[in-house]
Amino acid sequence: MPRFLAQSIALRLALALLARGAALSAVNAGDLLVADRLSNSVYRYSAGGALLGTVLTDNANLSQPTGLALSPDLTKLYVASFQNSQVVAYDYNLAAGTASNPVVFAAGFADNLATPSSILFSRDGSTMYVSNLGGTGVARFHLDGSTAGPPLQFAAPQNQSLFQFSGLAFAPNGALLVGAFQDFPAGTSGAIGRANAANTALAPLINPATSLNGASGLLVHGDELYVAGLFAGNIQRFDVNTGAHDPAFSVADLAFPQGLLAAPDGNGLLVGILGVANGAGHIARYDFAGNLLGTFAANGNGGFTEATAFIAVPDPVAPAPGDFNGDQAVNAVDLAIWKSNFGNNSGSATAAIGDADANGHVDGADFLIWQRNAAAAPAASAVPEPTTLLLAVTTVAARGLAPRRRRFSPNES
Repeated sequence: MPRFLAQSIALRLALALLARGAALSAVNAGDLLVADRLSNSVYRYSAGGALLGTVLTDNANLSQPTGLALSPDLTKLYVASFQNSQVVAYDYNLAAGTASNPVVFAAGFADNLATPSSILFSRDGSTMYVSNLGGTGVARFHLDGSTAGPPLQFAAPQNQSLFQFSGLAFAPNGALLVGAFQDFPAGTSGAIGRANAANTALAPLINPATSLNGASGLLVHGDELYVAGLFAGNIQRFDVNTGAHDPAFSVADLAFPQGLLAAPDGNGLLVGILGVANGAGHIARYDFAGNLLGTFAANGNGGFTEATAFIAVPDPVAPAPGDFNGDQAVNAVDLAIWKSNFGNNSGSATAAIGDADANGHVDGADFLIWQRNAAAAPAASAVPEPTTLLLAVTTVAARGLAPRRRRFSPNES
């Protein structure tokens, strides 16, 4: 390939990526989505706490929403509905901050749901975890709604008393953390569980304690784990790796704290305080030392009545060239996408099917872009061995790279 042609392609690709990045930065990243169980609604707030509008109200499918999650590609909003034991999926419009077209994603005992509480996606975006207060454990789903394995539970003998699960979070090492809401039948203590290395069962990270009664919101910040005790009326801090309690941190005498979240603007943490009566709660802001900074958002004024659960809308990141499935990794999965669509000369091919240089075709140039970015990725094991690359390039040449070569014209767009 002539050098000036390669430079032209590279320049056009760079400009396209810059344009895409500018468009993505203009959408509503950093907003807060707040579920309100009393109105079966989800509201949207700015990173500074200003009400921006209603995302959805759905009295037909929702009955006390208690958990929220956005799909990894930010196109779907999932809502856990407590009273009717189902998870409802909506099409999410990131730019408008609205959700529509509800579809029941999972429901009832057949899907291991019983009064679901929280929703959390795995770090690679392939698995949805749903905690349940009704005794069915932490259910696991693939993105198509099929089961991703048996529900996570404590092993015996803890499973006889700790089976009501609430908050979810990930430890720095990737282990799933689960809030055990209350012990049974006493109902006086809460605990924190951690998934084992095989991700097949839970083991105690923090043993049952009355100071954790109603363990709900979980927030991991560095090597620190913050836990909201709904009935204990407090927030405590622990070492996320050992479970050791940090006595230097104490927030007490709260009126039913539930959700915890790192503030979208980076200023401390947010606490959803339900209040002693319906409509008496708010979202408070604390710094990470436990000092109250003020009210992030008050109830009413067209927004939530009760901030039952909330999530931050993450910043959309433009996929790297060669990341055909948009999972923020350039690896063998993307190579398989390119291989399955190689030879598509329709002129309308997209990055999703292997067109890395945005010319409407899936060809050898796209493979070279994938190769370059896969080699630069941290997971070097995802890059094929040199012999495999040589075979792939040889196959590219044999199957059609040469026949499609044409004379370059400076007038081409």
